Amino acid sequence: MEVYDDQYIMQMIKDEDVEFIRMQFTDIFGTLKNVAVTASQIDRALGNKCMFDGSSISGFSDVEESDMYLYPDKETFNIFPWRPQRGKVARMICDIYNPDGTPFAGSPRYILKKVLKEAADMGYENARRDMVLTLEEMGYEIESTHHEMAPSQHEIDFKYDEAMHTADDIITFKLVVRSIANQHGLFASFMPKPVEGVQGSGMHISISMRGASGANLFCDEHDANGLSPLAYQFMAGVLHHASGMMAITNPLVNSYKRIVPGFEAPEYISWSPANRSTYIRIPAAHRDGRRLELRCPDPSANPYLVLAVTIAAGLEGIRQHMTPPAMVSGNLFNMSQEELKAAGIDTLPTTLSEAIAAMEKDPLVRDVLGEETYGKYLNAKKKEWEAYRRQVSQWEIDRYLNII
Repeated sequence: MEVYDDQYIMQMIKDEDVEFIRMQFTDIFGTLKNVAVTASQIDRALGNKCMFDGSSISGFSDVEESDMYLYPDKETFNIFPWRPQRGKVARMICDIYNPDGTPFAGSPRYILKKVLKEAADMGYENARRDMVLTLEEMGYEIESTHHEMAPSQHEIDFKYDEAMHTADDIITFKLVVRSIANQHGLFASFMPKPVEGVQGSGMHISISMRGASGANLFCDEHDANGLSPLAYQFMAGVLHHASGMMAITNPLVNSYKRIVPGFEAPEYISWSPANRSTYIRIPAAHRDGRRLELRCPDPSANPYLVLAVTIAAGLEGIRQHMTPPAMVSGNLFNMSQEELKAAGIDTLPTTLSEAIAAMEKDPLVRDVLGEETYGKYLNAKKKEWEAYRRQVSQWEIDRYLNII
C-alpha cells in the first residue's frame, strides 16, 4: 500500500506529467469548489499555504473575515483518468482552516470529522456504509451497475468504506460522471425528480459499525432480524430525528416531488427487515454485512452533512438507549391513513417548508452543524422555498388560465 506523503505525491506529479492540481472542497450545500494550482506550486499546496476568499463561498465567511487556507488530505490525491495523457490534472480534497491555524467550523468536512471523533470517543471505529454511485476508474471497487426503472436512470454501487472516504467518493463521483457524460455528448443530473410520473433518484445509505476487534457491532445472529441491541438503538436515534434531518438529507424543493405515493420512496418514519416502502430497511446479508439501509436521502444532498447528522442521531440513540417503534410488515403504500394512524406511524415532511420547520425544532441538527452554519443553511433554504412559493408554474397556467 502506497504512503501518500509529500515525496510520493511530488514523484507522481513528475512521473505522470501532471500540470495542474485541483484543491477541492464543497460549500455547505455540497457544491464542489476548487482552487487550481500548477505543478510548480505543489510545495505551497502540500505546505497548507494555498489561500482563498471564503466570502465567495456559500455559507462560509463574511467579507471582513474572508481569508481561509486549504489543507489537503494527501490520501485523496488522485489523477483524473479522462484528462489528456500530457499535462494531466490531479486533485486533492481539502479541509478548510482559519488564518490562525484553527479548523473552520463551517466546513462540511470538519462537521463530519467532529461526529466521527464522537463515535471514536464512544469506543467505535468510524461508521461505514455502502452508497450508490462512483466509478471504478478512480480506484473504487464497483459492486454492481445497472439501468434503473426510469428512462435514462442508472445506478452504480460501490463498496463500503470509512465515512469520510465515502463522502469524498460521492463528491468525486459526481464530478467524474458529469465529465464522462459530457465527453459523450450527454448530460448527467443528480436531480431527485427530473421527470414527472416515473421513479426519482435516491442515494440509499447503508450503515454498520465496527468495534476495536473489527467485528460488526450491528450483528446478532440470535435476533430474529439479525440485529444487535446497539443496532436497534442506533436505528431508534435515526428514526427519532428523521424529520429534523430531512432538510439536510432531502434539501431541494424538488426532493419532495420524489417522496410521493407510488414510486418506492419512503413517506413514513418506519422500519422493516425487507420492506422497501419503509424509511429504514434491513437488507438480507451474512453476519459481516449486517447493516441498516436508509432509503430517504437523495443525491442532491451534501454527503458530509448527511453522514454527520445521521451518525450523530444514531449515536444519541445509543447513548440514551432508545427503542425504535414496532417494525412494519405490510406495504405502507397500500395502507390507509386510518391504518397508519392506528399503527402509530408518522409521516415525513412532504415539502421543503415542512422540513425546514422540523429542522428548526430539532436541537441535534443545530448542534451538529454549529450555530453559524445552521443559521446560514436554514436561511438559504427559507429563501429557496420563498422563491419557489412565488413562482407561477406552467402547471398552474395550464390548469387555471382558461377556466377561471
